[in-house]
Formats: sequence, structure tokens, C-alpha cells
Amino acid sequence: MSEDGRFVIAWEASGIDSGGDYGVFAQRYSASDAPQNGEFHVNTAASSDRVNASVTMDNQGDFVVVWSGSGIDDSDGIFCRVHD
Repeated sequence: MSEDGRFVIAWEASGIDSGGDYGVFAQRYSASDAPQNGEFHVNTAASSDRVNASVTMDNQGDFVVVWSGSGIDDSDGIFCRVHD
């Protein structure tokens, strides 16, 4: 959560990526709990499942989403995406 109360929630959802695999999505919220700018797709690889999404935010509202699964080259690992 940022100093002013903004926050982000991240999750996995199936059926959207690659014909049924799990993808990682996130949604920003204002300090008053109102959704901001719609939910968005976090991962960029489109094969195999991405699971165990987690998010952290700094005091300025910049955040990182982390997940495990397969990357662009189909190798398994832990991946992240930074948002500012």
C-alpha cells in the first residue's frame, strides 16, 4: 500500500491465456477502494500456466508483481513485472 492508501491486487485467472492456461492479472485501487483504470494483464508469455501471483507496492505507488510459471522461452522460473 502506498503512503496515501492506494493499493494493487494481483491474481491468476484461467481461460484467457493460450486456450485455458492461467495468466496473471492485476487491478489498481484508490485510497477510497475505487477501482482505477480497469484490470490488466501482467504476464507477457502466452504458453503454460502462470501461478502464485504476489504484489508489493512502495510508498510512492510503484509496484512489482511476481509469479511462477513458464517464460517466453518455455523455461520454468520466477518472473516479475515492475510498474511505476
